[in-house]
Amino acid sequence: MPKTESFLTIVMYHYIRDLKNSAYPEIKGLDTALFCEQLEYLSRHYTCIDPKDLMSGAKLPPRAALLTFDDGYRDHYETVFPLLREHGIKGVFAPVVDACAKGRVLDVNKIHFILASVPNANTLVRAIDAYLVAHNELGIRGPEYRASMVKRRFDTIEISYIKDILQKALPLDARIPLIDELFTRHVSADEADFAASLYMNNAELRELREAGMSLSVHGSTHRWFSSLEPEEQEQEICESIRFLEGLGVAEEEISITYPYGDYTDETLAIARRYGIRLGFTVRQACARLPGDERLTLPRFDTNDIPKKRDA
Repeated sequence: MPKTESFLTIVMYHYIRDLKNSAYPEIKGLDTALFCEQLEYLSRHYTCIDPKDLMSGAKLPPRAALLTFDDGYRDHYETVFPLLREHGIKGVFAPVVDACAKGRVLDVNKIHFILASVPNANTLVRAIDAYLVAHNELGIRGPEYRASMVKRRFDTIEISYIKDILQKALPLDARIPLIDELFTRHVSADEADFAASLYMNNAELRELREAGMSLSVHGSTHRWFSSLEPEEQEQEICESIRFLEGLGVAEEEISITYPYGDYTDETLAIARRYGIRLGFTVRQACARLPGDERLTLPRFDTNDIPKKRDA
């Protein structure tokens, strides 16, 4: 008899907070009230599974769902954790070593908060264009770059341009000074203090694990794996594994959540070498099990799922 195929809806979350009463109401996040509504919707129409059941290969219930939370934000401890316990749901949390253990604000988060702090995106576009003109040797022309871009799902062309330039278009040694300059000017001059308020610490992550939540590898610096040499990828993954093991995560329970959903064949080979059996991407689809490669499981964004309990 052929195996029955099961479908799994994996949902990805980032910032979850009371947006209008927060210090950064313009941050692109999910409001707590809508998260509560979405949990009610999911509880009504799906069965949220324990990540350990997926890890073990246990048979999935009909309309199975799994909730994942990226980057180790304090939102996940203060807002998400109590609500998951209230609903009896176990989730996957993916902290970044530099953020949670070293007091560093991730470049991706610096960009988020720069954008949330500057009302007019064109202010940042002009600052970046001026930087590119001053660094003509980089060979990037701002207006030409924008003209070649295609509008993305959740961003304007201007926002997409800012993210592209600051996340990957510029070489690392050119973009880090620019990001840091914009972050210091528009957000905070005290990176360690900002990081302490933004991310969970080790004690809070241990509390999550002890309550039955799963912790996932998410790299040490949250860089695009495809931009790294194989040995750099391995260093990112190894440091993240050591960090999780220091929090009490057993070797056989470790999964990987790829930063930006980005990976290469070498990333997958490294993951297999270290015994990692589950990997989460940002490809939008239901996971089909058996069928889908377990190291490249798709996920939906929270915005793909209804946010009304009676939807």
